Formats: sequence, C-alpha cells, structure tokens
Amino acid sequence: MKQRKKSLQGCLSAGQRKAFLSLVSSAAVNLLYAVWEILCGIYYHSYWFVTLGCYYLLLMLTR
Repeated sequence: MKQRKKSLQGCLSAGQRKAFLSLVSSAAVNLLYAVWEILCGIYYHSYWFVTLGCYYLLLMLTR
C-alpha cells in the first residue's frame, strides 16, 4: 500500500492531487444525492423525484 501511495504521489503534482480529490469528492456527493432522489421517488411513487435523480446521475457521469 505504501509503495502504491508513493508511486501515486510521484505521478501527480500537488495541484493535480487536489483537483483529483475535489473531482472524486464532488462525484461522490452527486452520486449520493442522485441515489437519494431516486429512492425518494420510489418510496413516494413520484416520477418527478426519479427523473431528478436520473438527471443528477447523468450530470455526475458526464463530469
């Protein structure tokens, strides 16, 4: 694990690591929100929530 961490640090500069971490964290938040909307849509039998969840899922995938 330490060897992999060292090799990753050697490949990316500090700015690239920050950008990568920001990208991954925002994608995770968007994914959680999309799943939440879809689950609310299923629970409340609402096509609107399901549609919003799919929209946010597509936004997350296009990034």
